Formats: sequence, structure tokens, C-alpha cells
Amino acid sequence: RLVPLAFFMISAFFMFLIGKKLFSIEQGWVIMAVYGALPLNLILSRAILPEAALLCFFTGGFYFFIQWLDNQKFITLLLSAIFTSLAISQKLPAAFIGLAMIGLCLMKFKAKTFARWDLWLFAAIALLPSYFYFTWLHKIAEFKFASRIGSLHIIPKFLTAIATPAAAKYYSTDFIMAFGWLVLITAALGLIAVIAKRNWAALLWSLSMILEVILIVSVIRFRYYLALFTPIVAILSGMFIGSIWNKFRWAYLVSLALVVVIFYNSNVINKDYFKQEEWIKEAVEVINQNTEKGDLIVVSNFSPVVLSQSDRKGWRANLKYYDYIPQNITDELNYFIDNGAKYFLVYKNRIQGDDGSYLKYLKTNYKGNPYGEDFVLYKLQ
Repeated sequence: RLVPLAFFMISAFFMFLIGKKLFSIEQGWVIMAVYGALPLNLILSRAILPEAALLCFFTGGFYFFIQWLDNQKFITLLLSAIFTSLAISQKLPAAFIGLAMIGLCLMKFKAKTFARWDLWLFAAIALLPSYFYFTWLHKIAEFKFASRIGSLHIIPKFLTAIATPAAAKYYSTDFIMAFGWLVLITAALGLIAVIAKRNWAALLWSLSMILEVILIVSVIRFRYYLALFTPIVAILSGMFIGSIWNKFRWAYLVSLALVVVIFYNSNVINKDYFKQEEWIKEAVEVINQNTEKGDLIVVSNFSPVVLSQSDRKGWRANLKYYDYIPQNITDELNYFIDNGAKYFLVYKNRIQGDDGSYLKYLKTNYKGNPYGEDFVLYKLQ
């Protein structure tokens, strides 16, 4: 978990630098604090997912780009291109940042934008490595479930998904829980402020990622897909809260108090995420007490947490994700056994996606030892 945490700390530093550059040093500090206190970021900063690296490269790419607009140094543009390319290699929707970059270039260089060789080089470095990387990944991937999400799921629905009841439910629940009401209200006020002040860098960055949320997140509707929106919410909310800093005597205490409230609220929202579920602890005890360290285990639940926390390897039964694992009951169990599976742990007499036939076959052909009320450990060989 130190790896995502390190990436996230670097992204937080970039958020400070962006805030300081676009607004003031005080607002930069507040933006960084809000960014680190968001409910979603408290999860992503230590989760074993690519989102922390994505945020590091995403914020770094934008920071070096706005720096380059001022200093016009090729090395700065090159750094931005590399960071942007790495961000896109983590998650394709990061490419939406290009809309903000194009907009800023058009404002600065106007029609000359498309005649600049350095910007064409930037585009090639930012886009081509990711194109070749994903093409290669698609060819070698053993796990096809996540392949071609864009063409199969997003593109057919991206123009209409925002108007669906499923999207409405998502934005009234998961979206709010990803940020919290206080952050969203202050971010909305911050958006009004950047429009009024014509802070084009903050505004175009915000609008490009709002578009990403509408077109991409509305289709997929997983909370972690909002990762790319956390810098925007933090910029807008932190800018507004930080603007209070010097308004009156002790005003900085108001800013700090709001950040503390955001952090407290985030912990309240996330309390269920940081709980160890009792059944997992019990399952781990059953496995550790009744199997050897090198034994391969099949589990009946979708979540692989039981395997990882018991320091075991194995499979999830009836998953139907992998092409090389047979789909019918008998052949799947034989596949597990042929590849070394020794035990099958069933929780609450259920196997995911089973109509009862899988469990019946297991009970008929293998001996099961019950442990407590919820667990039965079947010996496969």
C-alpha cells in the first residue's frame, strides 16, 4: 500500500503547485488539504488500484502544461507530455484533459496552435505510446472481461446515459458520497468564482472533466471512476475556502475549520469502507486452522479478500470470467482439482451465481466439514 500512497502524495504536491500558480499560496495549501480529505481520495490513496498513479500523472501533466504556457521551455512541455502519456496509460478517460490543453493553446496562440511543431510532438508523445500499449495489452490479455469497455459499453451509450434513471440514482447517492455535501457546495461556488474571474486554466480543466463525468462515468457508474474528478472538485472547493483566508481577522481559522469539517465528514462517510467484516475474519480463521500454507483453495464468494487475507492462492467458483476455465460445473471443478485445488470453502450454503445445482453437486461428490453456522470446508483431494 506504500506504492499508491507515495503516488498520491506526489499528486497532492502537484495540487498545491497548481493551486499556488492559479490562485495564491494560501489557496494552494487549502486545495491540497481538501484534495487529501475527500472521501473518495481517502480510499484511493491507499487502495491497491491504478487510481493513485493515475492522479499523480494526471495532475503532473496539467501542472507542467500550464507552466510551459508561461515559460515556453521545451523541457517543461516534454515533462507534461510524458506525464500525460502515463496518465492515459493508466486510464483512457485521462485523455479528456487534452480538451483543456487545446483550449488554453487556442487562447494563447490562436490559429498558430496547429502550426507549432512542439505541440504536434506533444500530442504524439501523449497519445501514441498509450495506443500501442493498449493494443499490445489486448493481444496478450488472459482476462478479457475488461477488454474493449469503450467500444462495447461506453460508446453506444455515452450520449444518452446521463438521462437514465440509473444515472440519476448514481448521482444522488455514490456521487455525493464520493465528495460530501460541503465539498460539492463550495466547489459549485468555486466554479462560479472562476467563471466570474475568467480563470481560464481552472475553468477549462473543470469543464473538460465535467464532460468526462457526463459521458464516461454516467455509463460505467463505479465510484472509483470519479477519480479524475477529484482534482477538479478539490481545486474549486479549495479555491473558494482558501479565498476566505485573508477576508477578515482570524479568517484563516474559518478556512481551517471548514477543512477539518470536510475531513471529519469524509471519515463518517467512509466508516464502512474501513471496517473488517466479521465473516471475512471467520473465513480466514477456518482456512488458516484447517489448511496448509501452500494449499490451493476454491471459495464460493465473488470477493477474493478471503484468499488474500489468509495468504492463500486459489480460485473463485462459478465466476465465468476466464475463457480458459470451463463453464459447466463438473468440468470447472475438475479443472480446479487438476490444477491443484485441495479445498472448497462455502459460506452460508451459497455459491455465487448458483441456482443450487453447483452446491448440490459439491455435497454429493465431496465430503464437507462444517465450521460454525456459516462455513463448510469441502476436501477436493
